[in-house]
Amino acid sequence: MANPVIESSNTNTGTSTDTLVIIKPTDLSVGDLLVVKVGLYDVDDNNANWNTPAGWTLETESSIGSSSLLTRTACFSKIADSSDVSASDFTFTASTTVGYLAGYLARISGQATPSINIAESD
Repeated sequence: MANPVIESSNTNTGTSTDTLVIIKPTDLSVGDLLVVKVGLYDVDDNNANWNTPAGWTLETESSIGSSSLLTRTACFSKIADSSDVSASDFTFTASTTVGYLAGYLARISGQATPSINIAESD
């Protein structure tokens, strides 16, 4: 089997919202691994967190700060199926409206299973 390779990716940001939409990476095929890293900055002390989208696996989650300085990140993964290939974009949501959202979605080929080692640090 080939080594995993990041083939394509997209990013997006949003302000004063609970929804982040990221356009599907180019040339997505059934069996590709999708990995998304999302972050939020909760400026209103809402103790916001990320909702795990249906069909995705939560790989990591962390936060730094508290109250109006809370930054929370999450990483989700999934193996693309036909509904993913036919989609035009992917939506990720926070539990409530926050000041700022950002995300990076990568399409990885050569990965037979969603079993990956993901580590994060502040």
